[in-house]
Amino acid sequence: MTNEMKVLAKSKPEPGLWLETRPVPEIGPDDVLIKIHKTGICGTDIHIWNWDAWAERTVPVPLVTGHEFAGEIVELGAQVQGWRWASGSAARSRPRSPASIQPPPSSPTAPARSRPSARPTRASRC
Repeated sequence: MTNEMKVLAKSKPEPGLWLETRPVPEIGPDDVLIKIHKTGICGTDIHIWNWDAWAERTVPVPLVTGHEFAGEIVELGAQVQGWRWASGSAARSRPRSPASIQPPPSSPTAPARSRPSARPTRASRC
């Protein structure tokens, strides 16, 4: 895997998003690193792009957008527990879900009962 990635970033508190190259983050002991294969655009992203009143009072700048995605787990932190997945497992986001990173519905990589005990994703940490 390369040491850089492309991101859509909100770098300034004004309308727009900017395509930037950033280093791939180092994970901590409680983190999961996912290589994103596909991402979606949702209503939150439109608010962030437009920089409307809601975004101004809600969204911390700078941040990286993209909380709806599908990808592949490439690294698990040393203290990640409750996961039956391994590097190479498929993963998708489930915003507003108690376990915000889950296997795709038809994924054979995790039994139905192996829901991770992950905290919800936050774009500001991406």
